[in-house]
Amino acid sequence: MIGEQTEFWGDYDVPKCEEDEQPRTCEKCGETYPSNMVFFHRCITTVNRHGKVLPFLKKVCKKCLAKQKAQLYKLRKKHIAPDFIYCPICEKRCDKPYMDHDHATGEFRGWLCNDCNNGLGKFKDDEKMLRRAIAYLQDDFENECLDEL
Repeated sequence: MIGEQTEFWGDYDVPKCEEDEQPRTCEKCGETYPSNMVFFHRCITTVNRHGKVLPFLKKVCKKCLAKQKAQLYKLRKKHIAPDFIYCPICEKRCDKPYMDHDHATGEFRGWLCNDCNNGLGKFKDDEKMLRRAIAYLQDDFENECLDEL
């Protein structure tokens, strides 16, 4: 039963890649697996200019995604979403708050609006990257002010 997926390929041997298939490394655990739907979820999010749907595989293996889902489930049970919040970042009222958590430790940080939560996620919760973005915005703003003079 090579590569059969029961409980995330438990004690089974991981199947080898086909000749034309490149191995894929999970961004979370660093394990390398064959690049197929047995080990990685398939997503369909893009359509090319000819209208053809372009599927791709997620960058995190199914095993890590299952751990992440279990972790989020526990957080959601422990921290019940309020009816509304004022987002601590943008200060706007939000009627559907989103749970923010530390992706490295899994700890709950608080409730944010969807835009701010996605924004932090796009910056991968990296403070240095956020500081560079702020510096970029400040520099860009200063350059625009000088251009107006």
